Amino acid sequence: MIAIRAQTKATLGGLSRLKRRQLPFAIANALNHTAFQVRKRTISHTYPRAFTVRSRGLPKTMFRVRKASKRRLRASVYDRFKYQWLAVQAEGGRKTPHSSSEFAVPNKLRRTAGGKIPKRYRNAPRTFVADLGRGYGRAIWQRPAQRHRRLKLLFMLEQGVDVPKRFRFYQDARRVIATRWPRNIKESWRRALATAR
Repeated sequence: MIAIRAQTKATLGGLSRLKRRQLPFAIANALNHTAFQVRKRTISHTYPRAFTVRSRGLPKTMFRVRKASKRRLRASVYDRFKYQWLAVQAEGGRKTPHSSSEFAVPNKLRRTAGGKIPKRYRNAPRTFVADLGRGYGRAIWQRPAQRHRRLKLLFMLEQGVDVPKRFRFYQDARRVIATRWPRNIKESWRRALATAR
């Protein structure tokens, strides 16, 4: 999630009563406009650049805007599903297992539209754990249903995984805010004064 805030105390001092009354509306509208621009950029560019999009509707459903109001001058763009894997891809770092000593890292397995490993792999039949040899660690293999076929490598077992910042959500969002906010607040302020009573 990324939040966009605005401070008004320093601005209010030199304004007339009418302008003071209109300022929170102008800021809230500009915040909301900017937040929706961040969301649009995330859906159309940031997310597809980071991941293979199997469901075009997922990013639109996932990323939502919590709008600002005149009393709450803060708008945010957030993942409504709170996917842990998405946060890890955005923040990067070293990921270590919590409930066991090893991670099961998928080996070229096709994921669902939501980025998850299908149950047919997580609860796969005819699986066993074996060493890869030469210090390469252990892995989960699946025996084929037909004898003439080869073993299938499903997961590598790792004690930790280095996750790069693949999903550049924060970087792209800050860039949108830096370029769009000045013109959004200028236009919003102009409209607020034009419609003031």
